[in-house]
Amino acid sequence: PDVEGEGDWQKAWFPEINWKKGEAKLGYGNDGETTRIEYGSDDQNKHITYYFRHKFNISEDSKRTILVSDIIRDDGAIVYLNGIEIHRSNMPEGEVDYQTTALTPADRDGPIYEIVPTRFAISPDLLKVGENIISAEIHQANAGSSDLGFQFELKGLEILPCV
Repeated sequence: PDVEGEGDWQKAWFPEINWKKGEAKLGYGNDGETTRIEYGSDDQNKHITYYFRHKFNISEDSKRTILVSDIIRDDGAIVYLNGIEIHRSNMPEGEVDYQTTALTPADRDGPIYEIVPTRFAISPDLLKVGENIISAEIHQANAGSSDLGFQFELKGLEILPCV
């Protein structure tokens, strides 16, 4: 987002005016995208960073003791839950902005890394009863990248006592 307060785009209060909606996998480049996103007018000078948000509600009955997520990201990603960073993959440490590139292309070790999800755990304490927001920023390794992809799935599991 190129707006005042751009550093707060992942926070729940941030206005979602003119944000487009679509089903995952989001991106471009023929890696199984369901929703195609635009990269700008020059295919050799594409946008470096793309921002995504999704709001969802949790009731007390639907809270779970274990949370995991599966993510596909091409090239790098930083994911937030309710404004708190929960996952960083193929990105430099520290502050980033819309011009920060991913460390390497996702397919550096083979094309499978552009289409197979990676799983990570999330503290269930970060979910709150009521409205929650998952937000992610996906960064390209370079402005001439041929593809971009993003897919995220949040899964809640319950541990049942052994009797």
